[in-house]
Amino acid sequence: NLLYQSTMHIPMVLVAPGVETGESPAPVSARRVFHTLLDLAGVGAEPGFVHGRSFAPVVRGDADEHREAIITGYHEGVDRCVRTSRWSYIERPVGEDDELYDLLEDPRERRNLAPDHPDAPPDWRARSRTTVDARRARPPSQRGPRGGC
Repeated sequence: NLLYQSTMHIPMVLVAPGVETGESPAPVSARRVFHTLLDLAGVGAEPGFVHGRSFAPVVRGDADEHREAIITGYHEGVDRCVRTSRWSYIERPVGEDDELYDLLEDPRERRNLAPDHPDAPPDWRARSRTTVDARRARPPSQRGPRGGC
């Protein structure tokens, strides 16, 4: 399943001028690598040429995180994952149990905390739905591959 740490946590190695050796737990999206490489190379992209935001400030050590959370899921599926550097919340279809994992305490996602914390984090389901709905409302040219999220 692509919503778990074992498939989402992919090590990335970058070598670029002005980038010191280090590591960061900041969640970033592989879809932003191209924009980041352009930024690190000092190549400006025309507005609209590349959708998204560079995570070069994290790579350079100028920022601790690229965004508060990464939201991912299947293109037209109903399963969604909201992930921060500490938490992973997986929203399942109606009738199935949602999942919540503390990635610092349980990096292999073996203990689902959602049954013990049905109200935490309360805004993640709304954030997941709002993000998905906003992306689907974009014109097809501004959506991800195959029109998904």
